[in-house]
Amino acid sequence: IVYGEHALDSYWRLAGAFRGDATPPPDRVHLRVSTAADAVARDALAQAGVRPGYVVLVPFDGGTFEKLDKKWPRFAELAQTLLADSRFAGRDIVMAPGPDEMDAARAVCPQAILLAKLDLGPYCALLRDAALTIANDTGPGHMAASVGGNLLSVLGPTKVEQWGPRGPNVSIVQRYPEWPSVDAVAARALELLSA
Repeated sequence: IVYGEHALDSYWRLAGAFRGDATPPPDRVHLRVSTAADAVARDALAQAGVRPGYVVLVPFDGGTFEKLDKKWPRFAELAQTLLADSRFAGRDIVMAPGPDEMDAARAVCPQAILLAKLDLGPYCALLRDAALTIANDTGPGHMAASVGGNLLSVLGPTKVEQWGPRGPNVSIVQRYPEWPSVDAVAARALELLSA
């Protein structure tokens, strides 16, 4: 494993060495969503009354990087900023919290539509079809990038060159040692939504 190289490349090379295969790593992960998962996601969205053009927020814990918290602390302010902006009119905020994240999701954005108990396949479909996903450095952010979804990744201490999400529709707002401001994240989100 080469320190500083993207983890995808390092793990690809390691697996290839184990198998005796020197095929170069791909430029990104191409995760496919099954027809069944698509159907479950569409049904969940319809039952919840989610309108097309929805935005997914992923404010949940992203763990640590070199003992530094990867969780951007200002998702609640971002949600209220977006909802108050006329350019965001007609869009729903959606979250897919795990069982132990329901209260945190409600605290971040009481107006959000919560889609609980989604398996990974339907969650990937939800992320792929969102107008935008805004996430910490977390698994769902990488999932959104891997299925070709529009991702705005809000990063602090993460080394992007080693751990950043890869995909054709990934934008990153990063500031370190301080976090990006709500204004910077909201401006980038609204720019991406109007593109």
